[in-house]
Amino acid sequence: MTAIPSLRDLASTPTARLLTDDGPGVAAWTVVHGRDLYVRSMPGGAPVAHGRARLLVGGAQHPVTLAEVAPEVHGPLDAAFRAKYGRRAPEKARALTSDAAAATTFRLDARRLTWAERVAAARVAVRDRRRFAGAGRTGRATGDEVPCVAC
Repeated sequence: MTAIPSLRDLASTPTARLLTDDGPGVAAWTVVHGRDLYVRSMPGGAPVAHGRARLLVGGAQHPVTLAEVAPEVHGPLDAAFRAKYGRRAPEKARALTSDAAAATTFRLDARRLTWAERVAAARVAVRDRRRFAGAGRTGRATGDEVPCVAC
């Protein structure tokens, strides 16, 4: 997992995956409104509650906090979703601006990794380092092809 340099940088991505500890996560769409980044998932997907989560973008997981959204913000957010997704995917934009989708809207706030998350990330890094320690120039440690960084 990596820290989020700026949540606004993630707004340019077309889709992301919102991961929680409860399940496999849901597809999510992001927009910026004012100074905040908002995320919304399609209605009918797995329910997501406010609290801690991770946003998976481009293979990197970013720790976030999901905050509930005030009802008066939904109108401007619908307009932002239509502006961002309306031309490329009008059917998705209609689904994203429905009343059911409004219930899946959260404001994203960056958060620091918990101690347990830092330990888990360190374990993965150590495991990967050990796995490829004897790889040499061929990049073959366990049968997986890995590019040699010295070549």
